[in-house]
Parts: sequence; C-alpha cells; structure tokens
Amino acid sequence: MKWVIFTLGWLCMFLGIAGIVLPILPTTPFILLAATCFAKSSPRFHAWLLANKVFGQLIQNWNQERYIEPAVKRRSLIIIALTFGLSIYIVDPIGLKVMLSIFWIVCTFCVSRLSTIPLSIRQKKAAKL
Repeated sequence: MKWVIFTLGWLCMFLGIAGIVLPILPTTPFILLAATCFAKSSPRFHAWLLANKVFGQLIQNWNQERYIEPAVKRRSLIIIALTFGLSIYIVDPIGLKVMLSIFWIVCTFCVSRLSTIPLSIRQKKAAKL
C-alpha cells in the first residue's frame, strides 16, 4: 500500500508543477497533497519537499498552523487572474470562455477563503470572545 501512496505523491507533485504554468490546474492543493502522501509513504521525500525553497515554508505553515502568508495569497490571486484572463482572451469558442470563467470564479473563491492568520492566533481570538 505504501507504494500506491508514494506513486500518488509523485503524481500530485507533477500535477502541482504543471499547475504553475497551466491555469486549469491549481498548484498549492496538489503540492499539499503530495506532502501528505510522502509523509505517509516516504520520510526521505517528505523531508526533501519540506526543505524545498519554493514549497517548503508553504507546506510547513499549512501543516502546523493551517494558514498561508498574505503575500502568497495575493500572488496566487494575481496569477489566477492573469492566467485565466489571458486564457479567456485567447480562446475562441464561447463555451470554452464560459467554462474558463466559471473555473476562474471557483479558484478565486477557494483561494480567497484560505486563512492568512495562524491557527494559534485565531484560537486565542476565539477564546477571548
């Protein structure tokens, strides 16, 4: 079973990397899923992913405190807007434009809902209420 989870981890990793350049594939969820798969199947690759300069801190913030940094969130929303906007501009069929617009709205909604405040701070604020 470990090799299935390990293989799924690499699949998610490749999809996440592809998501950097393809507007339809989100990067962050696939990288977080890859980290989860590697944590369960390969300590070596999990450690490698956590030490990665690009994704490591993002994964650690999410695993430990369930948040993303505000700059990462802003950058994600800008990249989503640019890639979907450009894709909608380039494609010709109206049906494809509508589909891309719906994906754009869904992606923007999902990323917008991610917290930029660490869980420990949110819990302290909730306890004061």
